[in-house]
Amino acid sequence: MTITKKKSALAENLRQILSDEGITVAMLAEWSGVSVHTIRGWLYHDRVARKNSPSLRRVADVLRVGVEELRRGKE
Repeated sequence: MTITKKKSALAENLRQILSDEGITVAMLAEWSGVSVHTIRGWLYHDRVARKNSPSLRRVADVLRVGVEELRRGKE
């Protein structure tokens, strides 16, 4: 998988979960302790989180999904 696909997969998967659960970026930021700026970077600015990113781990924990599910989607 190329970096571009990882970027779009993370953004797409995160958007889908937030939409399905009715969670806003601000809510996710508050609950996870990850800045709104960081989350918006993943969603809208093609920023990709490292696999072992503590921020991505906290977001995944709040959303009750695995880090790889966020990064790549369900297989």
